[in-house]
Amino acid sequence: MNEPKLSVSVMNNVYTVKERRAQGIWGDGLFARVFDYIGEGVVVLEAGLILDVNLGAAKCLNLSKTALIGQRISRFLAPESRKEFEASMVLAADPPLKDDVECGVFRMRNAQGLPLIVEGSLTGDAHSGRIVYFFRDVTEYQRAEIEREKYLAQLLQAKGKAEAAVQLKEQWISNVTHEFRTPLHAILSFAGKGVEKAHKITPDRLHAYFEQIRCSGTRLLELVNELLNLSKMREGKFVYVKRPVDLASLFKSVAQEFEALLLAQRVELVVDAPEGLARPLLDQKMVRRVLVNLVANALRFSPLGGKIEMGLEWDPDQKGFLRVYVSDCGPGLPPDELEAIFEAFTQSSLTQNRQGGTGLGLAISREIIAEHGGRIWAQNSPTGGACFFLSLPVSPPLGELLLAKGVITDEHLAQALSEQKNFNQHQIAGQKEES
Repeated sequence: MNEPKLSVSVMNNVYTVKERRAQGIWGDGLFARVFDYIGEGVVVLEAGLILDVNLGAAKCLNLSKTALIGQRISRFLAPESRKEFEASMVLAADPPLKDDVECGVFRMRNAQGLPLIVEGSLTGDAHSGRIVYFFRDVTEYQRAEIEREKYLAQLLQAKGKAEAAVQLKEQWISNVTHEFRTPLHAILSFAGKGVEKAHKITPDRLHAYFEQIRCSGTRLLELVNELLNLSKMREGKFVYVKRPVDLASLFKSVAQEFEALLLAQRVELVVDAPEGLARPLLDQKMVRRVLVNLVANALRFSPLGGKIEMGLEWDPDQKGFLRVYVSDCGPGLPPDELEAIFEAFTQSSLTQNRQGGTGLGLAISREIIAEHGGRIWAQNSPTGGACFFLSLPVSPPLGELLLAKGVITDEHLAQALSEQKNFNQHQIAGQKEES
């Protein structure tokens, strides 16, 4: 950057330090030393030019006092602060103004162009037209303040997370207590009635008491098993047995399980699962559990005469993935619950009672699908009702993987497939002979 050249008329009005001191402006004694060594930076301005500076200002701007004198102050102001600084100088030069002009925070740059943040005030002399700018460098303070605010924000965020964790834990304990208390209360209640009325009631009535106890005990055991399974899944200790699975056949099996319930509620289950699609590596038992849970939820919310759809297709949003969907024509889900329902012991607020499940089904389903490298989510259908989606990766057959990695050759693969075909034929022939 070229240094500004001053005209002769301006130079005649610029006092050198020696001339000012000779004329008694600062004096040669204590006041001159105070001016130089005062903690704040001090700049004397006239018509935007620097007439004098103290050591504090020279240090802040990283330039010698001699080199600063005669420079325009605008050279050291950041573009976004120039207009505001000029407006403050106009106020400071106004004759009726007696108080200093507090000009707040300005952004400046030192001689090397490094950014500075300064704050201070301007004092004007109406007779001489000069303005004195007192300022201090608050760059580090501002940075520290920003870091402090960030740290406080992090603390507040951590505090919020801790409080949410405590609340979640308390809610979880409350839910677990409720789930355990209901069947336990039923067991104790019917057992008490049986003891009290054993000699007074008919065997059929006593049998009904035992049946209620058995049902409550079964529900309690189911809850304990689901809690243990969920814990194992989250700790990565649950053992999955994955094999190639024909999802179309699995769909049919699930549909058959619900035939009686569907008939009783007059709900139609439409299955759309084209055969011949890829056979992903899955733990068939666990994925079947997910499908059963989704169909059971859909049936619970479906009105009489309603329809449930369960389908299979290639995922249009993710190459190499199959997408499963289960939809109903019920009331749908509140938008703020679309994600929350996958948390343990969380059920939709639309659920009229808690007898339909433990509130663990979707939480377990999410763990199962995540273990298979997929994801599960819910959304509301435009035509009404809720729709649950599963996206599952399709892994290539083991032989193709080994071939791609160079572990086996084409000849090895062809021989293995031939042997597998012969083995299957022998198995089928043996089964026919036994029958």
